[in-house]
Amino acid sequence: MDSKGIRSNFSRGIGAALFSVAMPLFAQDVTVVDPKSASIKKVGTLITQLKSSTPGIVDISVHGKTADGKVTTVASTNSASVGQPSTPRDADVVETSSLSIRNDGGVFDIKVPLKSSASQTLGAAGVRLAGDGGLTLPAAKEQAMGIAKKIEQVMADMK
Repeated sequence: MDSKGIRSNFSRGIGAALFSVAMPLFAQDVTVVDPKSASIKKVGTLITQLKSSTPGIVDISVHGKTADGKVTTVASTNSASVGQPSTPRDADVVETSSLSIRNDGGVFDIKVPLKSSASQTLGAAGVRLAGDGGLTLPAAKEQAMGIAKKIEQVMADMK
């Protein structure tokens, strides 16, 4: 395949509204998360408050690697997903510490790696924002990063 064909295939991938920033292509050292810990309960309270007080948030979920080595939804504004296995895309963000952004039918679906102050991966925040009302991709990314920063602050005392 020539470079024109590669470029064309790449453009179609972007045209499908999938954008992924895959920084490292290998698994990172990930902190094990206890879904029953006080920190995770505080995260659940925080994301519920954020969703109820911030227009445009469709839902927020937090994913982490549990003691059994699986990546699980440990907190979510959709209570039915808590304790369930994370989607492959969420798990990939936890494992590779890569940012992932997708426009899913007018909803920005942004997966942000969560880091400790020592840059160790704590998990991932999945933030879904309604794209109506003129929300742009850069603004959605900034809002999701701000939410992730608040989650990281609550998780900072996690042992």
